[in-house]
Amino acid sequence: METRSSRDGSEAQGNGHNIYLVVRDNGYGIPENLIEKIFQPFFTTKSEGDGTGLGLCICKQIVEDHNGTIGVSSHENVGTEFCVQLPGIHRDPDVGEMTN
Repeated sequence: METRSSRDGSEAQGNGHNIYLVVRDNGYGIPENLIEKIFQPFFTTKSEGDGTGLGLCICKQIVEDHNGTIGVSSHENVGTEFCVQLPGIHRDPDVGEMTN
């Protein structure tokens, strides 16, 4: 499996069939009682006017529209990790067409 990392805390891996993108931070983390809500439309922990609560909802919809999944793992005062899995696209060498 090939792995690529960047300075911003993201990491991408591919195994020939799927692509995995992992983004992690070492921030405050997400409280356990909020994890189930973070992908809901208009959910935000920010003050009124500071956020729409659509970012993660839109991300999840884009990933799912591409037959992928997104998951989250978080520990308070440790950080949060998001993992996106997307199906790889394979080029048929005989035909030159891309397939899932």
